[in-house]
Amino acid sequence: MLLFLNLGLSQDYSKELFVQNNDTLPYRMLLPKDYSPLKQYPMIVFLHGSGERGSDNEAQLVHGDWLFKTTDFKNNYPAIVVFPQCAKNKFWANRSASKSDHNGSYHFEGALSEIRFLINWNH
Repeated sequence: MLLFLNLGLSQDYSKELFVQNNDTLPYRMLLPKDYSPLKQYPMIVFLHGSGERGSDNEAQLVHGDWLFKTTDFKNNYPAIVVFPQCAKNKFWANRSASKSDHNGSYHFEGALSEIRFLINWNH
């Protein structure tokens, strides 16, 4: 597993890549105001819609990124904000269900599994 991480103290989203096996998940990350690596912070993961899929590591910021950069948010809700970008040919979750299972049990796979590894790496 490779993780490319830029912990610059910029007040804008840094460009990052999370590599797990043969999968690469581009993501943007915003650190809290007065970030300290000695403190723990909650993590907010913002999942975009299908129109922002790709690999440019830009399109996922089209909707909502401004909200987390406001002074009000930064002063009152210190958190690490992550905007991953789902690949053009993937979905956040591919759902499958067994026809014999009448309880509505589903199995999810897809790009969400990469996010699970990313979150586990940060904790």
